[in-house]
Amino acid sequence: MNEKKSIFLENDVYFMETLADFIVINFDYNGIKFFDFELNLIEQIKWKREVMIYSSFTYKNELLLFCPDNECLIYIYIEKDRFTYQFIELKDFGKYIFTELYEWKEDNVLLFTYQGEILCVDLKKGNVRHLNDQLENKETLSLKQYISKLSDLNILKVCSQQHVAVIQKEKTKIEFVDYREKIKVLMRLEKGAYHDWETKEGYLVAIGEKKLLVCHDGGKKEYFPEGNGVFLRGKFAKKNEKLYFFLLIGDKSDCKKTYITKYSCENLIKSI
Repeated sequence: MNEKKSIFLENDVYFMETLADFIVINFDYNGIKFFDFELNLIEQIKWKREVMIYSSFTYKNELLLFCPDNECLIYIYIEKDRFTYQFIELKDFGKYIFTELYEWKEDNVLLFTYQGEILCVDLKKGNVRHLNDQLENKETLSLKQYISKLSDLNILKVCSQQHVAVIQKEKTKIEFVDYREKIKVLMRLEKGAYHDWETKEGYLVAIGEKKLLVCHDGGKKEYFPEGNGVFLRGKFAKKNEKLYFFLLIGDKSDCKKTYITKYSCENLIKSI
């Protein structure tokens, strides 16, 4: 089923993202590593200070890391074999916590905060600012429409690039909904002991420490970790028209023993 498993020793991995042709993980609190789809190490960026990554935003070959404990964002740009990064200090905006709802518009990233405001990150100028509603209404119109649709829902997660939200509908039920037009329910599930959810191209995945649930085309399949393993995070990625799922697996007996397992999505559902 899985195509390759790689082990990372002496590294407390808590963050994983997919970007262009890379899988990105944290390197303790000192930087990040980039792996290709065969899980070969391609690049490592080391910060000059310790950083805790809270969340991330992606667009093609660009990555924006949100680090509220450090009151900064980190902008990463990949061009061929060149990996560059820039710290963007939040300064007066350090009190804001960004949700997963965002829009990336070339050199500007619009971020929606839990305080109910939209902030603009100017990647060229390397700063953050409030938006002027009158001057920039067209730029924020679609984002404001999404915010309005989701405002009354009990949201567990938003997958902005897929325009899908995971919401808690009842005490024991969750729903995957598409919010582009009218709210459209894609699937209903038991809430279960899940802490993360991912979706892409009709695949829906619920991740719990002791169970992974994969749903696709009306079928469901459960997977369970081996030994002391715990499922931490998962991310979809596509290359050459083939869709993959990368699963981050920890070890309860040793927090510095972490695996990434690569799955072909075709193989994930063959036995369903």
